[in-house]
Amino acid sequence: TVTVVVLKAVAAALKRHPRLNCTYDAAAGEIIYKDYVHLGVATDTPRGLIVPVLRDVDKKPAPQLAEEMNDLIARVRGGKFDLGELRGATFSLTNIGPIGGEFFTPMVNHPEVAILGLGRAKLQPAVRDGQIVPRMILPLSISYDHRIVDGADGARFMTDVVQALENPLRLIAMPRAKKALPRFLDVDDTSAMLDQARPDEAPAALRDRALLEVLYGCGLRVSELCGLDVGDLELGGRTVRV
Repeated sequence: TVTVVVLKAVAAALKRHPRLNCTYDAAAGEIIYKDYVHLGVATDTPRGLIVPVLRDVDKKPAPQLAEEMNDLIARVRGGKFDLGELRGATFSLTNIGPIGGEFFTPMVNHPEVAILGLGRAKLQPAVRDGQIVPRMILPLSISYDHRIVDGADGARFMTDVVQALENPLRLIAMPRAKKALPRFLDVDDTSAMLDQARPDEAPAALRDRALLEVLYGCGLRVSELCGLDVGDLELGGRTVRV
């Protein structure tokens, strides 16, 4: 789901921006930085809003997160959860997209210091290289405690999140890569390259047009995959070893 991809993007950005991955003890006047990433996921239930917590999001692959999130949300909506599953978040997300909202002002879940809101993704016209083209636009809204987080901190964090969402393959490969990941291309630069790709540029497992299209759609040169050990990738419903 979109939420899982955003969870991974947020977790990666929080590791680079620890000021947003902390809690604030107002009584003691202390900022408590966390060396882990536990993300609260605001959930609409018959009992009202409940925020269960997914733990160690930065260390788990997307399929595992999706399974855990779906299970946790189902149990929360059914009232079959422990109070401990609602505690310990370092940052929260709330998604009103399924209801139909776009931009909004999410409320920070104290003692956390920031929260990210997701609206409904829509196919909208955008200008690229002087041309109007269709693009899927995901509205993002961030709120933060200004006693802890400055506007520049929030802007840098959001920039990292957006860049990660624009290059989703990096989120899949990064936890398992044994060497630095290659640079990524703009998705618009890849379609023209697809027909020019030489089959011998790609590892044997990737000499398949459907898989090449997935990789190019993510903005990655096939030639840059050669020699990159990222283990098994889930691409287009198929498991590929690179």
